[in-house]
Amino acid sequence: MLILFWIAIAVFAVARQFQAHQVNGRALILLPGILVVAGWGALSHITTEQMALFFAVNLVAAAALGLWRGSTIRVWVDRGQVWQQSTRATASLWLAAVAVRVAFTAIGVMAGLTVAQTTVELPILLGVTLGAQNLVLWLRSAPSLSFAR
Repeated sequence: MLILFWIAIAVFAVARQFQAHQVNGRALILLPGILVVAGWGALSHITTEQMALFFAVNLVAAAALGLWRGSTIRVWVDRGQVWQQSTRATASLWLAAVAVRVAFTAIGVMAGLTVAQTTVELPILLGVTLGAQNLVLWLRSAPSLSFAR
């Protein structure tokens, strides 16, 4: 049931990206940080080298896809405010991220892990992928961005 909560958070975060809105420096950090902290306890399930390797590969894929997605977001300045809006390319990369996640879950199950063991770190992976995406967004908009808002 908890997995449905994290999926709902992910859907909300992704859907919001497709609406043009001002870039908020604190928001770039807040949600990814909350997700990583919320999922931190799930790391206690990593008890074997196989599970650690599985998590590490997932983490690298999540970060890589996030960095790539960040480069596809439209960024512009209007009246001194930085704005953002995701593009079709961003949507394609989100779909690719879901496909990669499903594939990793299947690979994990074939390797002897349970579905629960392959999805328990979902909040951390979502936090990392959003954090990587937001890092690129911040780097692209930093000259005009304020963290005071």
